[in-house]
Amino acid sequence: MRRFRCICAMVARVKVEVSLGRATVKDDGMTMSISAPAGRSWLAILFYPVWLCGWVAGELVALAGLFRLHIAWGRSAPRAMSLAETAFLIAWLCLWTMAGSFVLYSWLWMIAGREHMQIGGSTLAIWRKPIPFPKRREFELASIRRMRVGPAQGWLGARGRRYDPLYKGPIAFDYGSRTFHFGAGLDEAEAFDLVRSITERFPQLAA
Repeated sequence: MRRFRCICAMVARVKVEVSLGRATVKDDGMTMSISAPAGRSWLAILFYPVWLCGWVAGELVALAGLFRLHIAWGRSAPRAMSLAETAFLIAWLCLWTMAGSFVLYSWLWMIAGREHMQIGGSTLAIWRKPIPFPKRREFELASIRRMRVGPAQGWLGARGRRYDPLYKGPIAFDYGSRTFHFGAGLDEAEAFDLVRSITERFPQLAA
């Protein structure tokens, strides 16, 4: 009985490994560069391609109906549509195209997306790869205030770090009357480490 209890206790215990940071930091004495990978959900990475196949089929059916084209799996030629039906189909097609484009961008972001920050000279630059959206932004160092770890923002909440390509990361700074974010795929603990490294190198950014 005692041996059984010992075995159960060993099975119940899980050793938590020390997590290593996902971001890479390079400092050549003049420029500090930070590269942070996007968050990833392997379930979404596997599911999105399946959904996109259905999305492509929906696009083809809608375009065929709009332009009265015969598709290979169709049983008969499409009939003429009324003005109201055409307007509805155009509106639906626009929304469907936007939804598919967003899912495709989300999938590419999870697969290969990285955020980059470069601080040097008199500027701080932030950009994304491989798809440069949002576009590259450059800020004057003299106008940056209160670099800190703040609440991340996203329409899916904290879970959005793994799904949402527009998720605003936990590293934040004020620039004029606006607040900008960096590090959408970073945990809060790693964000604290990065902010500490940045403000030690550029103490004026913490003011």
